[in-house]
Amino acid sequence: LFGRGMDDPLQGLEIALDQLENLENVDDQVLKQIKSLSTMVLEELNAHDEAIAQSKFEFGHAQSPELFEIAKKYCALHAGACCLHMWLYNRHHLGEFFAQGEWLVLSLHRLLRTMRPLPYMISATYSENV
Repeated sequence: LFGRGMDDPLQGLEIALDQLENLENVDDQVLKQIKSLSTMVLEELNAHDEAIAQSKFEFGHAQSPELFEIAKKYCALHAGACCLHMWLYNRHHLGEFFAQGEWLVLSLHRLLRTMRPLPYMISATYSENV
């Protein structure tokens, strides 16, 4: 999924957001939440990039705790982007449960709550269905 200094899932977030605009056969409420949460992932990615630019990163073993938090956030952002891409490119092949996208809303919401306060705006029906 990534190599040679590239990170396709994160670098492809804007393209994925554009693709969300043209989707059909997805519940309007689910799609609205996927768009909103995916936009938040992109916002957090931009803030993350800024944090890296401002950090005092040096190669070697003596790293600050701040850098471990940056790495932890990167992992969550990467996971969110991978979930979005997985759903976008496989929703027609992996069955109705997968295609509905409720699991994606729950996943993105859970990942984002580690980075920013979010109201519990997710339908209880989604949790019951998953």
